[in-house]
Amino acid sequence: QNSLTMLDSLIFGSLISSIDPVAILSVLTSLNMSETDTIYIIVLGESLLNDGIAITLFKSLVQSYQSNGSVTADAVLGSIADFLIIATGSFAIGLVCGFASLFYFLLNKSILHPVMEVASFFLWAVVPYWLAEAFDWSGIVAIVVMGFFMDMYLRPGWDAADLQQEEEERINRLMKLALA
Repeated sequence: QNSLTMLDSLIFGSLISSIDPVAILSVLTSLNMSETDTIYIIVLGESLLNDGIAITLFKSLVQSYQSNGSVTADAVLGSIADFLIIATGSFAIGLVCGFASLFYFLLNKSILHPVMEVASFFLWAVVPYWLAEAFDWSGIVAIVVMGFFMDMYLRPGWDAADLQQEEEERINRLMKLALA
């Protein structure tokens, strides 16, 4: 009995599947690329989502391990369901927190001192993580979703007409990528 079970192998695989983007980002930096270059942003975003998904998969597999420790068709389907619940819940928390932060900053736009505005950004970054972790979901996925939301909708000099035009351009680019 010196071999690993299937579940042990899956748990180990979920632990080591998350990659470290530091080497890739340092190579891109040595090629004079910065945070404004698309490839840099894609690699960083992919690594964040990959970390979130690896942690979500790990949590799901550990729950399966703690319940009975065997791999059956029901256990696999249960793990898939747990994974989807964790991913969907984390995504939803990120969106809800994104909307809440949008309303917070829009309502307090005229009364927030710049120092308080920066402090509020830091506090809002922690809220989705805490909420997701309270439900045993992925805080990283929640933060990434909220970050994407805030990047798209919460900007200085915010104007609804400009936002609509940017959104249409993003949708057009996305459709071109999907059809390519």
